[in-house]
Amino acid sequence: MLAKNILNFCTKIKNFLLIIFAFVFPISLAAANILLGILTFCWILEGNWKFKFKKIKNNKLIWIIYLIPFILGVSTLLSSSSTNGFLVSSGYKNEYQFIFKHFLWLNTLFLILITSEVDTKKLLSSFLLGMFFSEVVSYLIFFHLIDINFFKNLGLLSRGVKYYDPSPFMNHTFYSLFLAVSILIILDNLKNFKGLFKILAIIFLISATINLFINGGRTGQIAFVIGTIIYIVFYYKKFIYFLVSIFLISGIFFMAFNFSPVFKSRVQYTFNDMNALIKNHNYSNSWGARVGLNIIGFYVLFDNPKNFLLGLGAGDAKLKYNQYANKNYKDIFKDFKDKIHLHNQYLQLWVDGGILAVLMILLYFYFLYKYAPIPLTLAVIIIFAFSCIADVMLYRPKPYILFLFISAVLVKLYSSTYRETSNTGLDKK
Repeated sequence: MLAKNILNFCTKIKNFLLIIFAFVFPISLAAANILLGILTFCWILEGNWKFKFKKIKNNKLIWIIYLIPFILGVSTLLSSSSTNGFLVSSGYKNEYQFIFKHFLWLNTLFLILITSEVDTKKLLSSFLLGMFFSEVVSYLIFFHLIDINFFKNLGLLSRGVKYYDPSPFMNHTFYSLFLAVSILIILDNLKNFKGLFKILAIIFLISATINLFINGGRTGQIAFVIGTIIYIVFYYKKFIYFLVSIFLISGIFFMAFNFSPVFKSRVQYTFNDMNALIKNHNYSNSWGARVGLNIIGFYVLFDNPKNFLLGLGAGDAKLKYNQYANKNYKDIFKDFKDKIHLHNQYLQLWVDGGILAVLMILLYFYFLYKYAPIPLTLAVIIIFAFSCIADVMLYRPKPYILFLFISAVLVKLYSSTYRETSNTGLDKK
């Protein structure tokens, strides 16, 4: 009896901490890691393995996220020398440290969420509350109401935060991704709110959209546009709504360009970068470097069948890429040889682990939509799929946690196999 009470207590603590985790991870990666450690401990202690294995057994998403580090590890072992450090191209010094501390460690979150009967409505609400807190801080920074240097010195704000680019707790590229996903979640659930809560939801929706465009994350801004159009078209399934979505997005862009200095400057920088690339073959700017990295990356992969099938070996990827680029494309490579990764998740996975590593991500997107075939899922997939073209999102802890979190939530809400038994408004959708 005592043992059963202890197990029940562990379950209650775990479910409570999951709610806290949803609030915390958009704000503090350190706190999220501590919470994940406690969550894992409680998850193991609570037992109920028959139920857990049943939930896990047929979930193809789980198999995919664990196959990725396995494929990367095999690629490393098959490379000519795997002692140079695993995924140096992504800034990691030790191969096993990266595997265990990133993929295998963070994947635990997905396992815990899928096998826990936690109220998903509360999870989403907690996440949105965390994003709201982040927004408040962002606006405080934007309007110069707090001293950012003071809080940066305390380690409470992102090192890259600026008054004109107020992404408070992470890089602006990642923050724009978080905002884009949050906006779509609010938009999809707007009809579930009543009275005052609906008014607050609309205010949050508007403030989040404004916040997206006063920050400098072009990736999330473009992903938001594409994702929103896809969502509206597939939700209403009429061509007229496609035109409406284009009109609304155009209005948002017009207002952002005229009222957001950072958005206007980023748009101008983008056109200047593209113009410099096309006319002067300048690969030293942001967009030029991405194009150059991708061009050489594809040449490396198609140089021989082994590279195409198995990649360069994750531990050797950066070294071999640099050697190949310096030998064959020295004039281009000199403009971006200091880049630590390829700024393209698909290409980075291919270079690190071969064609199978890339296929795993595509399969993940496919099965995620198969488990939760709704417009919101498709829009979220589009947002992540596009973002992975611009950066190595899955190699970054915060975007990867968001990727796992929102995937698990969608599966639990809309898959009959994994939906929890709790009766919430969102579960009935």
